[in-house]
Amino acid sequence: MKKIKEIWDNNRIILVLSLIIILCFMIMLFIGIKLFVGMSSSPYGDRLEGISEHPFTDEIKTSIMNKIKESDKVLTVNVHDQGKIIYVQVSFTGISLDKAKEIIQGSLESFTEDIQKNYDIEFILTEEASEEVPGFTIIGAKNIQRNAISWNNNTPYEVEKEENEENAQ
Repeated sequence: MKKIKEIWDNNRIILVLSLIIILCFMIMLFIGIKLFVGMSSSPYGDRLEGISEHPFTDEIKTSIMNKIKESDKVLTVNVHDQGKIIYVQVSFTGISLDKAKEIIQGSLESFTEDIQKNYDIEFILTEEASEEVPGFTIIGAKNIQRNAISWNNNTPYEVEKEENEENAQ
């Protein structure tokens, strides 16, 4: 007992600081595990809560694809979901951008009200450029709280030929 008291008297500051450091390390470890590891096994956390009550079935996918394929200007349609987002990819041929948007806007009626209120919907429309049409790629999104599709402004920036010719001289 005398040796312990002697060690304590000679190294009191070092022992107290060591104890404080160990205690702080344990607290940081506990907080780190709690914050970064968490208790959830899902990569989405609780964002997908209630998704099983509003399933996005193959029947709904098929009805959406059939509605879009009613137009003879549609080449391919791909519909898939990930989490609470439904992705609809459509390739067109020989159509204007405005007509393509109209076809997609009309396809919204194929989505049930339940699906529209519980899933975000993203549309990706493409058309390859040809001699008849300039081609386009545009993305539209319909949020849970909105009734309409919001389209991005994908006007490409092109350097005019005149500017290139002036720079060449």
